[in-house]
Amino acid sequence: MMSDVLLLGGNSKLGLAIRKNVKFSGNYAVRNPDSNKNCIYRSSYREIKARDFSGYRYVVNLIGTNQGDPATLKAVNVDLVHHLATEARTAGVENFVNISSFSVFGATQQVELSSQPSPASDYGRSKLEAELMLQQMSENNFNVTNVRLPMLYGTSGSKLHMLLNIWSEIRYLPVPDLHAKRSMLHYDLAADALLGLGHHLGYRDIAFADPEPFQFERVAKTMSGCAGYRVSPVVVGKHLLAPLSWVKPDIYQSLYSSSYLTTSANGIEGTGLKSRLYQDIHDMACALHA
Repeated sequence: MMSDVLLLGGNSKLGLAIRKNVKFSGNYAVRNPDSNKNCIYRSSYREIKARDFSGYRYVVNLIGTNQGDPATLKAVNVDLVHHLATEARTAGVENFVNISSFSVFGATQQVELSSQPSPASDYGRSKLEAELMLQQMSENNFNVTNVRLPMLYGTSGSKLHMLLNIWSEIRYLPVPDLHAKRSMLHYDLAADALLGLGHHLGYRDIAFADPEPFQFERVAKTMSGCAGYRVSPVVVGKHLLAPLSWVKPDIYQSLYSSSYLTTSANGIEGTGLKSRLYQDIHDMACALHA
């Protein structure tokens, strides 16, 4: 049981998944108070000071944003993280775990251990800047882990669920590249992976993803088994998908281009954690046709 951990951003979707995990019994910091005795309330995360970190060996930072102009992204993803890490280090925290993103790899289609960051968006650049800043802060007795995560999903209300709903309605999968592969990760599996990190000396980058990649043909087959009719992937020109890229650019970017974490680079390998992606797709698709 991890009772010496403090979550920053405990009411985020990932924070809620960690809090309900049986391995977690620590505390969490939020900006919206609740009655839980494990809740640390601050109206602004900038109000969190060294005294709030006293007694914790682990701090897991879930605070971040992918919305806003470059100045806003830097203020939240870099400057605020620097403040929190500085206060944690002052308090004697041994391990600072920062949630980063596959966005640091930009348009890299296959992420390997040797892959170098090459962000292509303001969000990705802000996350990489935070990683490099934390690397500089890492020292004896203050060990930093940057955890790069792909698109996270839940069984409802996520980008993945929204797209499955659209595909179920039109009965086919319009795709620009049938062979695209993309890494994803359920919130609960991400929580399991994070709670299994353990103590680490020095600095490290690590990436987690479901062991199975999202692939259109397999998704169509899985959906067909629930729908009672064939759901087929159809390759179309990118110009035909332009409306989706305009209306739902985050969904388009997250699901229609390749960004695959190879097995050798996936930190989940060797942990005993199993893939759940296609079981989740099956369950979501069947619920849509119930």
